[in-house]
Amino acid sequence: MDWLDKISIATIGVLVCITVAMVAQSELANRKRSNPGHGNDATESAYQLKQERNDRIFEEVRSQIKAGELEKALGVLEGITEKHPENAQAHVYMAQIKLQKGKLGESLQNYRQAVEMDPDLVDERTPFYIGDKLERLVKEGMEKFKREKELKPGDESVDKVLKDVYYLQRRLAGGCE
Repeated sequence: MDWLDKISIATIGVLVCITVAMVAQSELANRKRSNPGHGNDATESAYQLKQERNDRIFEEVRSQIKAGELEKALGVLEGITEKHPENAQAHVYMAQIKLQKGKLGESLQNYRQAVEMDPDLVDERTPFYIGDKLERLVKEGMEKFKREKELKPGDESVDKVLKDVYYLQRRLAGGCE
């Protein structure tokens, strides 16, 4: 084996090592992309604890909503809001109930309050993301309340709902407030 053979073998060995390193790095990047928001155990654990806490707090509300007892669910939510004023999930449930009752404007107002309290609701990297629902509601609200604005130009309640719609639209687009 002469010196040219040795150089060729060494070059092939280096190329194999580089290729293996690139494949391993690519696999790590794919894992991070496929599991966003869960980069470390502390964050994942915090999300899990928050979810378990919400499950306990809102168990009665969920069962009443399923049973169609919306007024009772709203009453329970008011009590929960007094005990846990920092919990945005109460506003999400209020928004869902008001939407079921056909009150789109009030629903959008509650969603805005929830998003202001918990930005994770519009962050795709978290398990609490509700942006898909909000996008549909924002679109529906935009169409409905722009028409109402044209029909009732001086109505302050329409202006307030439109402000909520614009706020949610900005947050969904990645803007911060």
